Amino acid sequence: MKIRRVIIFLVAAILVISIVGSIGGYLVFTKSFQEPDKLFTLYECDVKVIALSTKIEMKKEGNQIGTIKGKVIRLVTDPLILYNNSETQIGYASDSYQFIGQDNHSIYVNNEFVCDMVGEWKLFGEQYKIYDSQRNYLGELKVSPFNLLGGLFDQNGEMVAMYSSPFWRKDYKVQIYEGCTFDEYSVMLMFASYYSDYEYDSSNSNNSSR
Repeated sequence: MKIRRVIIFLVAAILVISIVGSIGGYLVFTKSFQEPDKLFTLYECDVKVIALSTKIEMKKEGNQIGTIKGKVIRLVTDPLILYNNSETQIGYASDSYQFIGQDNHSIYVNNEFVCDMVGEWKLFGEQYKIYDSQRNYLGELKVSPFNLLGGLFDQNGEMVAMYSSPFWRKDYKVQIYEGCTFDEYSVMLMFASYYSDYEYDSSNSNNSSR
């Protein structure tokens, strides 16, 4: 009986520490998060999960521009494919698994390599380093705990795109700022790759807690 109480206490303590730590991590993230005073283009991403597949419908300033399709809950690596409104493939993000840290992704647009996203382990939140084909550092993609706020930063640490998502919905928005060094399709694939990792991790956490 005593052992059972100890186990319950330890589980409860771990949950409290995790929640408090995530909240603290989010507050620290938002405190250092400065939105650029620049013009931006707004992209709205409507996420639809059907069975094991995901469809992300993208709108640019209210107009449909394409769709990203792939598997969020995946047992093997599975690329996310970006199509335009005519269902022509524009780009894709490959996926390679990492035991520690988020997955790695390679972004391609119009059959040309754009960059590698290298997932890094973080206690709270998510982070990827961005590199070109010669392994030159291009920037970082970082998202806060709870999948609420994130940004894509260039090699000088300047935010070139911002990610935001309501706590109660799967949909998200992306603001691409004037002067962004990446094209819009690459940015959308980067954030979709992060989102895929986040949903996959969330589904595993939910399953393991049952």
